[in-house]
Amino acid sequence: MKLFKTLIVAAFACSLLAGSALAESCCVKAKVAGKTCEHKCCVAAHKDGKTCEKCQADATCCDKAVAAGKTCEHKCCAAALKDGKACEKCNPEKKDTKKEEKK
Repeated sequence: MKLFKTLIVAAFACSLLAGSALAESCCVKAKVAGKTCEHKCCVAAHKDGKTCEKCQADATCCDKAVAAGKTCEHKCCAAALKDGKACEKCNPEKKDTKKEEKK
């Protein structure tokens, strides 16, 4: 029984980590890590001050700020960035539309 509970807790922790990893775009992930996104499509879009259509189809406030070469000014985003995370409120988990269409 103790092993079962431990496995449940581990699975729950992994799902939380995976959920937060799926939430932000490549550019926001790079910004949180203190880097810039190196995808060719993103670099080309950012040179024009735009968001990448391929990677950021549903651009968030953080994506738009990164594209403009700035840091998002929302209090929730700034606090999350200080913690080395992306704001979960503004960068919600992306839903897999392919799975929903099959149902």
